[in-house]
Amino acid sequence: MVQTAGYFVGPRIDMYYGNQSPMHADFSGYQKIRVNFTGLTQTLNFNIQPHTGGPYAQGGCNIPAYGGSFSVELPLNQFIQTQGFSFADVTNMDVIFQDGSVLGGVSFGTTSIELSNTTKGGIVIDYHY
Repeated sequence: MVQTAGYFVGPRIDMYYGNQSPMHADFSGYQKIRVNFTGLTQTLNFNIQPHTGGPYAQGGCNIPAYGGSFSVELPLNQFIQTQGFSFADVTNMDVIFQDGSVLGGVSFGTTSIELSNTTKGGIVIDYHY
């Protein structure tokens, strides 16, 4: 996915998985969610909200600009959970990308989102809350 926004435009993309047909995916055997980027022009506010029906968990961070490929890893054990949420039954997921700068115009590219138990080689931004 590639996002390019104009000057002073503050974009937000909500990328959903499982909204039309619930996933019922079991994330409990994994330690982190990794998002692989191809570059980022400005600060990006980034959040992931897995849901179990209505209840959800949320993890996220502000990512600084980086002029090359990198990955962001969000540890699942540090996601803030609402009552009733379970990583053993993720029905849908909202991946939120939004401008983290007052100037707007953030541009970036992503190549994949994955669950993992290992740290990826190369440039990795590992956020602990």
